Amino acid sequence: MREIKFRGKRLSDDTWVYGYYIKHLDYTPGCFEEASSEKYKHYIMMDGFSDWSMPRGTVHYEVDPKTMGQYTGIRDKADVDIYEDDIVRTPLKKYIQDSENDEYVIYVNGSFRTKSISSNDKDYPLGAYGKLSKGYVDLEVTGNIHDNPELKENIND
Repeated sequence: MREIKFRGKRLSDDTWVYGYYIKHLDYTPGCFEEASSEKYKHYIMMDGFSDWSMPRGTVHYEVDPKTMGQYTGIRDKADVDIYEDDIVRTPLKKYIQDSENDEYVIYVNGSFRTKSISSNDKDYPLGAYGKLSKGYVDLEVTGNIHDNPELKENIND
């Protein structure tokens, strides 16, 4: 079974945090207010620190919902977790054409896929790049679209 975890950038200091996603309704509108006035906060929660034989608590951080990405359950050839919105170098010469290409990871219709950053080309399932071993694919994570805003401008959705 695939491990379900998320990442997002903390609002307090723009640092990536990893763990479980919580969408919390912080404010419920009254009966005369519009439903659109509901106020949500987005959190990543993870295990906290504990010492020997002590209870282990949890910590949570408020994150920017625009930076939220889910773990795909797949690791690249360097053993790096691949998340939604990661930029991956794909060896398309083996599978599609005669070059390498930078693509980003998207979640579409229940599956994780890669899509070209600079063109409206068709998207491909992560599994199309061949498994190197259990849970690994022939891709290389080179960054993500949130830390590389210049690439985000080129994305054609």
